[in-house]
Amino acid sequence: MTMAGADSGWSWVIAVACCWITFVIQGLVRSGGVVYVALIDAYGVSRSQASWPFTLRLALWNLSG
Repeated sequence: MTMAGADSGWSWVIAVACCWITFVIQGLVRSGGVVYVALIDAYGVSRSQASWPFTLRLALWNLSG
């Protein structure tokens, strides 16, 4: 039985996928302020009401490890 090397084709696919996922998630995190203001304007809610989705996202992120 032969073992695949560390730089096999699938390892590069996984590395690119991880980079892409990290890029997308960081983009969503960094654009949170724009989305926050848009929620307030679009739905006419208070700042505390508009902060609930962001609070829940952060809580779930921290609880998931």
